[in-house]
Amino acid sequence: MAQSRGGDGGMNSELFRLSGVFKTNSTAYDGQIVYVRLEAAQRIRGRPGAVSHLVARLSDPRRAEGFARERGAAIGGGGAKVLSYRDVGSEIVGIKKFQDALLVVILIVIFAIVGLGILNTISMSFFERIREFGVLRAIGARPGALYRLLFAESVILGLIGVVGGLGLGACAIGFFGKVGLALPLGKAMSYFMPFDDVIYMKAQWPMHLWSALGLFGVCVAAAVGPALRGGRLVVSDALRHV
Repeated sequence: MAQSRGGDGGMNSELFRLSGVFKTNSTAYDGQIVYVRLEAAQRIRGRPGAVSHLVARLSDPRRAEGFARERGAAIGGGGAKVLSYRDVGSEIVGIKKFQDALLVVILIVIFAIVGLGILNTISMSFFERIREFGVLRAIGARPGALYRLLFAESVILGLIGVVGGLGLGACAIGFFGKVGLALPLGKAMSYFMPFDDVIYMKAQWPMHLWSALGLFGVCVAAAVGPALRGGRLVVSDALRHV
């Protein structure tokens, strides 16, 4: 039985036959929301032919704000309002902003770790071969040759890491996109928002490629210091290095 306050202020009730259960995994949603036909909702509310909300689904969510402004200007007054999903679902928008901020922090940490790793690798390679570099300089190698050598090593390391990472990442996304990845987040957050216990990964290649390009740039930038130091190497000091 469903009950609702009618247009005259009285309580209306009506019996409905349960035809199905839709589960969102959210305790708040599943425990409070029911769906009935429009005619039945109008009848129990005592407002035949009236609607309170109209929902438009766009193929591109990025057009929501512009669409809301255009429709709002077209409708004008009359008490009707056109709201975008950002206005209606502020909680979801807040969660999305938090996820984006968390992703930025994670990327910064990853970039820093990669940069320090490349810097350490190139620096160790430089210090272990100082005498060899001194010999190269003594037999006529120009400072620019050492600079290009160390810089090329960093570029090669960066390319191997980026290509290998993209390949392994694509395999992981393909695997978990079919099998799914079980997370405890769904049960922890299910009271507030519908979260699945199992997520299925989906590749977002523009984001992946930009991240890979950024990591490659970090690899190249990390080699600038050791490469410049190799180019300024003094032959006599390098030959005496132990």
